[in-house]
Amino acid sequence: MRQVQVARTAPRPLQSPRVPRLTIALALVALAVSCAASGTPTASRAQVAAPVSNRVDVYYFHRTIRCVTCLTFESYAHEALLADHAGDLASGRLTWSVLNYEDEANAELVDRYDVFESSLVVSSVRDSVEVAWEKLEAIWGLVSDRSAYIEYVSAEVDTARRVVAHGDIRQEEDTVPVHR
Repeated sequence: MRQVQVARTAPRPLQSPRVPRLTIALALVALAVSCAASGTPTASRAQVAAPVSNRVDVYYFHRTIRCVTCLTFESYAHEALLADHAGDLASGRLTWSVLNYEDEANAELVDRYDVFESSLVVSSVRDSVEVAWEKLEAIWGLVSDRSAYIEYVSAEVDTARRVVAHGDIRQEEDTVPVHR
């Protein structure tokens, strides 16, 4: 009977194609920069004018840790603004801001709009003074219907534009100066 000897060596780890560590590091840095850039509060990556004194401000508030639904809220709202109000975004008559409501730097707005969860707020600003605002609560029920969500947001922005153009409709007794 023949005996077979089995070598007792440590198993070799699976080898992947050699990729220099510098290449991997650069790829990770590029990914981090692109992810950071995607969270900036801008109307779009295109050129955007400075806000004007008569305008509509749209704020999307989110937590530090974001779920798929929260990302969808932001995506659909931004899509509505770009699809139906791109000219106003470009001219500064409409602003778009994405803000972390857990960040102390945003505490004043969080308190003003009573934000405690992901929220979309549309603010009407006339002569640099906020004259009305609306927290769009219906986004929670519309998140599963993209077209209805986009239509709702666009209609609310249209309403806010009419408030800016035609009158001093106040949500509360006091108006709030808005500085940008």
